[in-house]
Amino acid sequence: MMTKDEVKALLATNDKAVFKAIVALEAQQTVTERAVGFTTELNGRGWSGGEAAFGGSLARQISRGQRLSPKQMVCARKMALRHAGQLAKLGTFKPKPTSILGIEERFYRSLTKYNMESVPLHSYDGMVYAIQMFDIFQERC
Repeated sequence: MMTKDEVKALLATNDKAVFKAIVALEAQQTVTERAVGFTTELNGRGWSGGEAAFGGSLARQISRGQRLSPKQMVCARKMALRHAGQLAKLGTFKPKPTSILGIEERFYRSLTKYNMESVPLHSYDGMVYAIQMFDIFQERC
């Protein structure tokens, strides 16, 4: 799980992370809050106060695959940054391993699935190939 500061750093530079954050925050709203378009419960989840209507609108736009305007993107980033602590607690973002040694067990299982155990990971070519496969694996998760 990422820390609040790591989430902030990610949101400051990554538009896709902002999209994911907006949708995740909308998902935290109660059914009633989504229906009426404003926050009705002080539960520390989802949007705060008056940003629920706009945040919900952004989330629906993102979910439909529509682009955000540059102004909407600035607002979305600010809103996501404001809720970085909540996003960190939710586990919305997973840190990517920094080295091949930190690969998760799921990745090893996928290597076996694709008959990759024959690739010598100690060789340079095997290491490059394993890293490429790991990147593909991370994109699918």
